[in-house]
Amino acid sequence: FAAGIVAAVLTALWSALGSEAAFALVGETLGYWSLVRLDGIRNKSDEVKIDIKVAKNRKAIRRRVALGLSSLLAFVVGIAVAMSGLV
Repeated sequence: FAAGIVAAVLTALWSALGSEAAFALVGETLGYWSLVRLDGIRNKSDEVKIDIKVAKNRKAIRRRVALGLSSLLAFVVGIAVAMSGLV
């Protein structure tokens, strides 16, 4: 039960710290495509750099989701143990 709560707090903190990088990536991507929309010139090297950053960000998001789900599981197990009277 306590492990679930601790993991939830850590997940929230980790997500808050990681959201700054995600928002920066969104801004960079929107800026690039806004320029493409205006001048019609695509730069493949910039697109590859953005794609690499997006892939790294997806991996980080998956880790956060996995930690969040494990937190939920620990919380549910804690509640079940508490309700069964084993504690």
